[in-house]
Amino acid sequence: MEAKLPKQLGWLATSLAWIASVFPNVWVVILTSVAATSVLIFTVGIRWLESPALHSAILVFLAVLWTLIGIIWLRERRKPVEIFPLRDYRYGLTFQGIVPTLDLNNDDGALQMGIAFQNYSPGPLRYEVEKFAVWIDTRSLPETDNSFIPIFMPRGAGRTSNGRPFKKMHIKEFLGRRCEGTLSFSIAYGDVDDSRPSRRLKMSFTTYFVFPSDEAVINNGMPPPFGFNAIITKESDELIVYPD
Repeated sequence: MEAKLPKQLGWLATSLAWIASVFPNVWVVILTSVAATSVLIFTVGIRWLESPALHSAILVFLAVLWTLIGIIWLRERRKPVEIFPLRDYRYGLTFQGIVPTLDLNNDDGALQMGIAFQNYSPGPLRYEVEKFAVWIDTRSLPETDNSFIPIFMPRGAGRTSNGRPFKKMHIKEFLGRRCEGTLSFSIAYGDVDDSRPSRRLKMSFTTYFVFPSDEAVINNGMPPPFGFNAIITKESDELIVYPD
C-alpha cells in the first residue's frame, strides 16, 4: 500500500506544480502546506484503520456489549411488564339528542335545554362544554356558560349536560305559539389521564318549539303538551392541535 501511494498521488503533485506557477510565492507555501497536511492525515488515517490493535479493540467492545445485553435480558425476562394499550378516542363521544325541559311553575327555570351523550370510546373519557348557544325567536342565551363543569364518563356510560335555563318572563311571549330557533355547541373531550383534551365535537341545529298556553291545565297529573324537534345542520369531530 505504501509503495503504490506516491503513484496514486501523482495527479496531486502535477496540480501543485501548476498552482505554484500561477500563484505568488506566498500562496505556493500555503497551498503546499495544506496539501502536505492533507496527505499526512490521509496516510495516518489509513494506517490507523488497518491497525490490528483497532480491530481487536472493536471486537472486545462488541463482545462485552452484547454479553451485558444478554445478561440484562435474562435477568429482566422473568419480571412482569406493565403495558398500556393506545386508546383511540376518535368519534368516541356520541351525541344522543337534545333534551328540553319545560316547567311553567318555575319562574327562574321555565325552559332548560340539555344535551345527552354516550361514551363509545375504548376507555373512560372527560369532556368539557366550551360553547353552548341557544336562540329562540327573539330570545337567546350567552354562547359561553360557566355553569358547565367537566364531566367524567366510564366506558359505555351516558350523561346529560344542562345549560343555563330561560326564565318564565323570557319565554312568556312564546306561550301558545310555534317558534323556531337554533342551538349550537362545542365540546372538547379526551382521555381522563391526559391533562388536555384531544378531540373537539361541534354541532349546530335548527330547532322548533310548540309551547302550551299559560292557561293550560294539568290533566291526570301530566304536564301540558310541549312540542320540540331539532334538525342537525352542521357536525364535526376533529383532532385538537396544540401549538408547541
